[in-house]
Amino acid sequence: MSNSSEFERGVFAGIIIAFGANAVNWLITPMSHPDASTLRTVGVAVQAILGLGIGVWLIARERIKRNKQRAAVNTP
Repeated sequence: MSNSSEFERGVFAGIIIAFGANAVNWLITPMSHPDASTLRTVGVAVQAILGLGIGVWLIARERIKRNKQRAAVNTP
């Protein structure tokens, strides 16, 4: 895989993780938004879970793929 493709996937994963982290920040500061509805709180929780989960999954998948390629090259 080309370095450009890996970089773009990493940037995308970083952006997705930032959305998840923003949601976590919103959840841990409830005094900043006392009038938030239950639906909004659930939506932000889903945003946090999906954002962090998908971002970490993208990074882990790329690392696993890279390690398999390295192992295939180093196998006698």
